[in-house]
Parts: sequence; C-alpha cells; structure tokens
Amino acid sequence: MEGTGDPWRWRAAFMTLILTLPALYILFRPGFFVSDDGRFHVYRVAALARAWLAGALHPRLFPEFGFGYGQAVLNFYSPLSYWPGSLLAILGLNPATGVEFTIALALLLAALAMFFFVRDLWGPAAGVLAATIYTYYPYHLIDAYVRGAIPELFAFTFPPLIFWSYTRAMLVEDSRESPRALLWGALAWAGLVFTHNLSSLLMALAIIPYVLLLAWRPGPWRRLLGVAASHLLALALTAVYWLPVLAESGAMGLGIGPSRGYENHLLAFSQIIAPTFSHDYRAAYNGPVMHPQNWLTIAILLLVA
Repeated sequence: MEGTGDPWRWRAAFMTLILTLPALYILFRPGFFVSDDGRFHVYRVAALARAWLAGALHPRLFPEFGFGYGQAVLNFYSPLSYWPGSLLAILGLNPATGVEFTIALALLLAALAMFFFVRDLWGPAAGVLAATIYTYYPYHLIDAYVRGAIPELFAFTFPPLIFWSYTRAMLVEDSRESPRALLWGALAWAGLVFTHNLSSLLMALAIIPYVLLLAWRPGPWRRLLGVAASHLLALALTAVYWLPVLAESGAMGLGIGPSRGYENHLLAFSQIIAPTFSHDYRAAYNGPVMHPQNWLTIAILLLVA
C-alpha cells in the first residue's frame, strides 16, 4: 500500500479536483437545468429546511406534500443528500441553488474518495486516473444532469471510502491503524445507507467477496471479526432510518412488477453497446438498456485494465 508520507499526494489530490471541475460547468449556467427528477429534490430540500426551522431534525413527514395531506418522504427515502441544500436554504439561498451545490459537492467528494482509495494501492498517478474515469463515467453524469437522481449521485462518494477503509483494516501492518480504518468503514457504510438505501444493498454484494478475498492471505482472516463489528456499528448508527422502513413498509405499495425471468435479460450485443463513439446524453434510449455503453468508455476501461 502507498505510504501516507508521499510528498506528491496532496498535489495529486488537488489535480483530481481540477480535473473534476469541467463536470460542473452546467451548474454555472443561468437558471436551474432540466432533468427527470431534479425539481422533486428542490421541493424536498425546501421542505426539509422548513422542518428544521420548526425544530424537527429528522422529519418523517413533509406536511406540504400530497396536496396538504402530507407524505412520509423521509420515512422511506434516505435523507443525507438533502442536508447540504437544506442548510444553505436556511442560510438564505434558493433551494434550487442548494441542489446545484449538492451536485457539485457530490462530484468532488466522489472524485476525492476514489483518488484516495486507488492512491493507497497503486500510487498518486493511478489515483488521479481512477478518479477522473470515475467522475466522467457516463452513468455518473447521467445521474447528475439527465436523471436528476441526486441521492444516487451522492451515493457515489461512499463505495470507494468503504473499499479504502476495509482494505486498510485488512492489510495495514500497524495494529493501531486497523481499528481506525474499521471505524471509518462503519461511518462510510452509515453515510451510504443514509444517502441511498438501494446502493447500500448492491454494495453489500460487492464488499463481502472483496473482504473475503483480502482475508485469503495468511494473517488478515483474523480481522474479519473487526469488519463484522464495523458492519454492526453501521447498522446501529442508521437504525433511526431503517427500523421505521422495515416496520411500516407494509403500509406502502412496495413490490416488484411481473417478470418473464431470464428471457428479458439475454440481450444482443447491439443492445448493450451504443452505435456512437461517445455517449449521447441528448438521445432518448427507449430500448431494454436505457444507458448503453459506448466505444470510448470501453476503450478507456480496456486501456486501464
């Protein structure tokens, strides 16, 4: 693992931020940009700011929604991505500006998180490259500017932090560093759950085999108990959110629509890869894959591999 005393590490981190700035250019245009769900998040930021001013730090119900009947938005939707914008709204800024600030913050934090994770493994140059690819991967920018999926966009920050924390916890030789890394891992898990619950479920499918792979080496397998304790701490920290979800989900129309099984998941190569060299963010994809891969992205991933 890369030593933390590398004199170039902070310059490389600054370079990562500089390379991320072009991804923010839409936010500097006048007015609020059009996206699928962006306006909904502006309303939620405004509602959360009003709730905070009324003294409700974690309001389960937004009384302004549902034509005045109220909607239990934060009883089921993770709240963390609304906190930065709501704080700015309390300070007097427009809620739409708060959402744009949240998008910028999410892109910058995700880039830094990926940089520090990869830097520890392969050095600062690899960290800058990985962070840049992570930032400009089409689905990442689609979340920001096409779908307006602000919680999912903000959730991109936490997977690299989780991988980074547990990599250090499993492989670092300093016995004092491992508990600190496990604590950071628990906080990163909690942040992911509080930001986008579905992403936390997908992340669990990725982190479990990854940690087991790290434990395959002689010695680190004993630290699996620490990783398990870190997960339990994350569950405890986020219980205020997921316990009501489990207890009251029966009152909602939650479920999975009908499916024909694997038949709908066997796609032709032409359906997975778009015919364009780079991703066309203006195109309306109505096929089985809403955002297919493009040849430029595939070429970059092959070069990195």
